[in-house]
Amino acid sequence: MLENIFYVVGSPRSGSSLIYNAICSNEKFNPSIPENHLATNFTKHFFNQNQRNNNIEENYYFDSVNDTKSYFKSCLEIFFEKISKKYRVNHLILKSITLTKNINLLNYIYPEINYIMTIRDPRDIIVSMIKVGKNQEKLNMQNQFPRNIELLCKKINNFYWLYLDKNQKKFLNEKIYLIKYEDFITKPFEMLNQFKQKFSLDIVYNNNLNIWSRSSNIYKENSKVIDNPYKSNLWNKPLNKSRIGIYKEKLKNNEINQINSYCKDIIEMFNYY
Repeated sequence: MLENIFYVVGSPRSGSSLIYNAICSNEKFNPSIPENHLATNFTKHFFNQNQRNNNIEENYYFDSVNDTKSYFKSCLEIFFEKISKKYRVNHLILKSITLTKNINLLNYIYPEINYIMTIRDPRDIIVSMIKVGKNQEKLNMQNQFPRNIELLCKKINNFYWLYLDKNQKKFLNEKIYLIKYEDFITKPFEMLNQFKQKFSLDIVYNNNLNIWSRSSNIYKENSKVIDNPYKSNLWNKPLNKSRIGIYKEKLKNNEINQINSYCKDIIEMFNYY
C-alpha cells in the first residue's frame, strides 16, 4: 500500500539532484530515477479543462469542478501506484523542477502529496545556470540561460513565488520541507532527519550516508546520456563545499549587485546576505 508521495522541487541548479539522491539512498524509498513531468502536465491540463468547462463545454464532459478534479486525481493515482509497484516501495519520491511553480495547484487536486523544496544562494544558482547555457550551446541546443542577469533573476523569483505570497503561508508550513543547499552540504544527516521528523517517517539515515548508492545511471559518470548539459561534475562524488560562494570568482561586481537588487526578497528571506 502506498503510504507517502513526495516531490522534490525548486529552481534549476539549486541542488535538487543532490538532495533527491540523498533521500533515495534509503531503501524505504524508490531509487533515484530521471525526472518525470507527468504531474506538471496533468496540473496544467486540469486548469485548462476547468476553463473549458466554464467557457466552452458547459459541463458536457464533467459535471463540476469536483468531478473534474476527481478524474485527474484518479489518473495520477494510477501513475503513482504503477511506480510504487515497479520498485516495491510504500514511500514514493519523484523529482520535477517544472512542477515547482504549480505545486499549490497540484495540492488542490492531490492534497496527500508533500514536497521537498530546495533553495540555494541565487548568485550561485546563476553561475550554474550560465554554465548550463554554455553547455547547451556546445551541444547545438538553445541556450535557456543566457548571461542576462535580469532574465535569470526573474526565472529564480518565479520558481519561488510561493514564498513571496503571504497567502501561501499555511500551505508552505504544512506541506513543504525546505532544504538549503548550503545547510545540506555542511550537515546532511541533520537535514535528512529533520525531513523524516516533519513527515513522521519511520526511516533511518545513518552517519555513514552514501548519497549516490541507489542512483539511476543518469547520475553516473559512465552514463549513456552523454549529451546532458545539466550534468554536474559533483554528481556521484562525496559532498564538498567547493561550489558554495563560487559566484565571488565567476561573476563581475556589477552582476552581483544586479542579483542583490533583482533577487532582494529571496536573498533576505533565506538569509543570503
